[in-house]
Amino acid sequence: MACTVIRTLLVLYAILVFAAPSLAETQLPSELQSEAVPPRLYMLSFNGDGDLTSPLELELAISELLRSQIERVVIVSYGWAYDQDSSYTAYRRFVEDIFDASGGNMAGANVAIVGVGWDSSLTGVRKLLNDVLPFPMLADAIAWLPDQLLLPASFWSKAALADRIAYGGLRSTLNALFSRAYPDPERQPEIFLLGHSFGARIVSGLMKQRVGFVQVRSDPFAAAGRVRGAVLLQPALNQMNLHQDAEYPILITQSQHDHALGAMFPVANVVINAYAFTMFEALVEDRVFGYLREAVATTAESIGGALPSRTDGAAPAEADRAEKSSLPSRALYRARRTAAELVSIPCAFAYTIVQTPFTYAMEQGAELVRNPLDHVMDTLAQIPVVEIPVEALSALLRREVPWGQRSKGFLNLGVMNESVGRVVVPRPFSSTPPPPVYSALELFEIVRAGEGCGLPRCSGAFVIDATPLIRTGGFGQDMENPLFDFTVGWIDPVGAHGDYRNTRVVWMIGAVADNAKWREILRQLPDDPEERRRVLSGN
Repeated sequence: MACTVIRTLLVLYAILVFAAPSLAETQLPSELQSEAVPPRLYMLSFNGDGDLTSPLELELAISELLRSQIERVVIVSYGWAYDQDSSYTAYRRFVEDIFDASGGNMAGANVAIVGVGWDSSLTGVRKLLNDVLPFPMLADAIAWLPDQLLLPASFWSKAALADRIAYGGLRSTLNALFSRAYPDPERQPEIFLLGHSFGARIVSGLMKQRVGFVQVRSDPFAAAGRVRGAVLLQPALNQMNLHQDAEYPILITQSQHDHALGAMFPVANVVINAYAFTMFEALVEDRVFGYLREAVATTAESIGGALPSRTDGAAPAEADRAEKSSLPSRALYRARRTAAELVSIPCAFAYTIVQTPFTYAMEQGAELVRNPLDHVMDTLAQIPVVEIPVEALSALLRREVPWGQRSKGFLNLGVMNESVGRVVVPRPFSSTPPPPVYSALELFEIVRAGEGCGLPRCSGAFVIDATPLIRTGGFGQDMENPLFDFTVGWIDPVGAHGDYRNTRVVWMIGAVADNAKWREILRQLPDDPEERRRVLSGN
């Protein structure tokens, strides 16, 4: 019975995953709107090895930025369900939606967007049929269902690819972009990071120098000191993926209605932990094979050989390109990658088996000691049908945060498995506190008041519980409405994971990327607190 339910959910997830973009969108009050000028979009695409595949676009971006007055660059990365063919259109639509909804406050001639393009979808059947059938429309129609049914199985490969781009080719590409487009140190632009779902892994990993206990071998992002803020919308990553020592604000959105991150993400990580897979892959590729290559190079040198070495002073990115340039080097590279993956899968699986029960027991024990009643009620609030009387009781007691909104109770699978896009978990034996959680209305009021930097935190990560704002499900239903939440919501495995294009989410992006201008927008809202609350919540 359990297997049947799981299979049904996987099929529904696959069918619904592309339904998320058809979301209900709200608009700013008419008196706050103004005509926006969409910024220039540069699309940098990467392959399965994490290498740049659009060098001409990079050269175009460098050439235009060098001659322009661009003062702000936003690096944007989408998540699951887009391929190289569809990503440009999706990025353009997303960027235009954001900047149109902003009333022109995040637009203008001084802003440029750098989009990270990658095959985050599964289109193997479509590409195969387009190669063998002479009718593209027919091939696409036939391939749609098989590709959707197989999509959930691509979770691990897409998470690993996102990490490979973040810790690899994206760094060297952006280093070339900013060093050549902005040779004058006094003319360096402000940089903002924006990611959704698996795309948040990319922009977050760009800033990290370690994966677990493994040092990232790629060159650091040279313009990291110019990053002024990051927004991670429903990120498909755990707390270990976050840039822990960020000197800029990192805004993370959460929503109780995000079923993809609430169920699919932790279950997939319990099978093979995506963070651990990347860590072990880097360990094998960079340490084991690195030491092996150095040993062979040393031996060859001692007997008068001339084997190229990765320790000849070349930068890591240059060494990677040199390693892939000749046929023997490509063979060695493929062998190294294959060996790393063959080792990483069982190691990540073993790591999951060991760490999950341990961290689960530690975290559950701590929560039970802190507040056993809420812990039990948070658990019941996750269960279909049972959640109805739990929510009714929560409303009757006028609880500020309803049960189940910020915690999953006994269904919380631990810090290594849960996404910060759904729940924040204290890390066992860690002196680093988890990111603090604020409501979306608290964020808007803080920005409106203009205290300090205008944000809850001026550096480091903080979480916005955006459940009342990120609420449109995969069927297009409003999941804040119990009529839908307690019916079709129970069989919607995607939930509100893709609801990031509505105006209130744009306001959260603006709170980080254009704080002063957004403050003025929010100050034009009604002075009456209840009326202002109604406008901000979209009710």
